[in-house]
Amino acid sequence: MAVRQTAYPHDDDHRRLRDLAGAGITHDLAAQLRNDAELLGLDGRTEIVKAALELLHRRAAAERMSRTVDDFYGTAEPPLPIGVRSASATVRTDATS
Repeated sequence: MAVRQTAYPHDDDHRRLRDLAGAGITHDLAAQLRNDAELLGLDGRTEIVKAALELLHRRAAAERMSRTVDDFYGTAEPPLPIGVRSASATVRTDATS
């Protein structure tokens, strides 16, 4: 099987940008995403898509947890975690005045 050789080193970048544009992503955002992928050491579309899907899943899980808390407490104020004081409990007046 022959390996595809590109005539110009940027052909692959242009193809990737075209693919992203087909997904409704602007040229500027596509360039930023390419830089982000390089910064994070992601190599290839598969790694980029996998990282994006993992991030999507984590954000959805956080949203599900938030909705569960909202559903459980309704309009009541949820309690603070153990060891955390409310802002009003930590406000101190100046004893010298």
